[in-house]
Amino acid sequence: MDIVELMQTAKARLQSNEQPLFVEQTATIVGLLRATGILAHSRTSLVGHTHNEFAGALVLAASTSGRFDLYSRRQGDLHTRGCSTRVVAWLDDMVSTGLLQQKQGLQYAKGEMSVGDLLCHYVEYAALPLRTPVKRINLAHTI
Repeated sequence: MDIVELMQTAKARLQSNEQPLFVEQTATIVGLLRATGILAHSRTSLVGHTHNEFAGALVLAASTSGRFDLYSRRQGDLHTRGCSTRVVAWLDDMVSTGLLQQKQGLQYAKGEMSVGDLLCHYVEYAALPLRTPVKRINLAHTI
């Protein structure tokens, strides 16, 4: 599936807000991408939704087949399809850091790509229920 189609599907899922697990996984991947410097910390109030759509597309790719395509690196094509023109740069940075693997062995994003092991690990980690048992005690009875 194309990255633009994945981003549109992720946008619809995030707007419906019916799947809290998907929202949690998306937030985890956004945090990972910001920590690695792929997504900028600045102007998140303006472009935070685009970051969420991009991370949601990666979550969808990781949870389905683990593969997706970037058919065109041309920014005009991305713009006419309603996608951010920064997607190519983000994908290039992800290939260079090893979060994505390029199928043709290129050092930049083009064609078929697969989700890396670290990205899959964080998607699976966000799906784990993190519950710590809380034992409540009455302080009046302990003294």
